[in-house]
Amino acid sequence: MMGRTTRQATHHREHGGFALVPGQRGGRLEQYLARFASLSAFVLRNLWCGRRIRPFPTFLYGGARVGPLSRDDIRHVERLYASLNGGSPLDLRKKAALWLHAPRLGIGVRDAATGELTGMSLYYFNARDRKEGTVHEGYIGLHASLRGAGLGTVVRRHALRQFAFAGLRGVSSRISLANTASLNGNLKLGFVPVETYFDSSMGEQRHYLVCDLQPYRPYRLCAGDEQERMKS
Repeated sequence: MMGRTTRQATHHREHGGFALVPGQRGGRLEQYLARFASLSAFVLRNLWCGRRIRPFPTFLYGGARVGPLSRDDIRHVERLYASLNGGSPLDLRKKAALWLHAPRLGIGVRDAATGELTGMSLYYFNARDRKEGTVHEGYIGLHASLRGAGLGTVVRRHALRQFAFAGLRGVSSRISLANTASLNGNLKLGFVPVETYFDSSMGEQRHYLVCDLQPYRPYRLCAGDEQERMKS
């Protein structure tokens, strides 16, 4: 029994922990402190990296108004996210990124007539993004009634051009190989798989993709120009 405990402790120390062995006194506290440190690093990273990005411009596309989210939208984002994901709550990191820089890292799709939030696109900076000069595409979601009309592609292209203008090198994304619709959509926008791995938490093979923003760099979005570009 002693030998097993020692091997577990060594394993955890090698992975940056402090012997977080199940049942050991202080283990839960160490886990809490590790999670707090990770979240604190995430907040500081996103606070720093997000400052260089300007708020997303607003434009109309069909019956939808696409524009920046705000802190006041967080509760609406939580409600929409839960409705699109079987009741699952919006995770703390996405919520933190919105609280810090909602107009710069969040795009909202609203019904132009009622103002109801019907879609969203959420972004944030992981540690890898900070090193590689990218921003992560954390979540894209649209109400079922809006799918299939090209709106999702328009919203994502809107984000790519804005991030290119901010001087970022690329946008990263993670997509399951089984999600062919999202994968094909990413490939058409210029995303390229750079890694393929097995996600044990999801039980799926996934791609880590990056979109080089150089082709998007000549564009500068102004209010309404996305609608005009769609007409041409």
